[in-house]
Amino acid sequence: MQRHRNSEFIRFLNAVEATVPPEKAIHAILDNVATHKHPKVHAWLARHPR
Repeated sequence: MQRHRNSEFIRFLNAVEATVPPEKAIHAILDNVATHKHPKVHAWLARHPR
């Protein structure tokens, strides 16, 4: 099974952030994988509140 690391997830978040117009809200449903709970991901989300 392929593993997904927090750096790959942050690249995905950056791609979504760059693609979605600023006036639109972004909603994401995440599973319970530790990748989404990494401190770097939490820091990214704090800097990008939408």
